[in-house]
Amino acid sequence: MRVLLSTLPGEGPAYSNLYDIVEAHPILGYHAKPSSTLTNRLTRGGQVIYTADYSIDAYSQRITPISQDDVNRSCAAVFLGCSMTFGLGVGDAETLP
Repeated sequence: MRVLLSTLPGEGPAYSNLYDIVEAHPILGYHAKPSSTLTNRLTRGGQVIYTADYSIDAYSQRITPISQDDVNRSCAAVFLGCSMTFGLGVGDAETLP
C-alpha cells in the first residue's frame, strides 16, 4: 500500500494499492498491467473508501461491457486523459469509455 492522498475528509492519510496494479512504461510512464483483472482499493483510517475491479486487455486498455447489438459499430471514440478518464474508483460497468 502507498499513501496517495491527504485531503479526503476524515483522519489520517489515504492508502491505495494503485502501484500494485500498474507497471512502468518507457513512453507513457505507467500503464495498467496487460491482460489482467485488477482490484483497486482506497482506504483511510481503516475504512474502505472504494473498491473497484478493472478488466484490462493485452494493450493495457480498459475493457468495458457492451451489448451484442454494439458489436458491429461503424465508428469509435478515443478517450485520452488521466485517472479520471480511466475511471479510477469505478467498476467496469460504471465507466463511459
